[in-house]
Amino acid sequence: MSLVNQTCWVVGGIGPVGRAITRALLTSGADVIVNSRSESRLAKLTSDFDNHPRLTTVHGSLLPGKAADTVNKTLSYSNVQLNHVVAHGAVRWWAKTGTGFSSMDESRMTLGDSSVFLQNETDVFLSTCNQSLKLQFSAAQQLIPRLQGSEGSSTYTFVTGESGNSTIMRDPHVMVGSRALQGLAECVRQEVRKYDNVSSCEVRVGLQIDRPAQEREREPREFPVSAAVGKIVAGICKNGGGGDDGIHYLDDQADLDSVTNLFCSDQSPSGEKIA
Repeated sequence: MSLVNQTCWVVGGIGPVGRAITRALLTSGADVIVNSRSESRLAKLTSDFDNHPRLTTVHGSLLPGKAADTVNKTLSYSNVQLNHVVAHGAVRWWAKTGTGFSSMDESRMTLGDSSVFLQNETDVFLSTCNQSLKLQFSAAQQLIPRLQGSEGSSTYTFVTGESGNSTIMRDPHVMVGSRALQGLAECVRQEVRKYDNVSSCEVRVGLQIDRPAQEREREPREFPVSAAVGKIVAGICKNGGGGDDGIHYLDDQADLDSVTNLFCSDQSPSGEKIA
């Protein structure tokens, strides 16, 4: 199966995992849309993908109050039918200094002082924890109705990070927000069950993207986790959700192998390191 003549919107396609998702979708034949508020990051994405003819970058926000304009500009005015959405968030915290994506560190989105977490004002805490959640909620409001109008099976796939499995000290505001995003994914799954042609699932990544060198030597993988996530997401889109609208956990190698076999039986790992 392929995604030829199908359009996928990747919400959060700028960072390491988002890029891997975008690449896998393009490899599967899809037309891919990636939006960002940063023109420079979009320009770099376009350049890194060698001006791919099926990659459309949109300078625009999906935050409340702006999402409708961004979606209308991209879809309505060009009469593009949307078939799939990948809502990627809360995995970017694995991008550390030295990976080339240190600017994607989660602390960039926080407003409060994480060193005195409980001393922050309540409104600052709530505003900070809700940064990513507001964007993803607003995106779902605008993009799910577009999927309802598509022909054939359409999917809304969340890719989230599992903060509880990490030994890395994370910003507490983003830890709360990432768990809230998992709650939003559950609510969206419940919501779309009333639609005949839309399915939704969540890929919850517990494996670290940037593993220590000793761990890489001890437990080698054929190709990066970021690439594996991308191929899994592309497989979910190809299968119209695969008939499973639950959570697919990627906590260890066994999970990775199982979910890859479930959705990627027609794909062979390329070994290409893109993140």
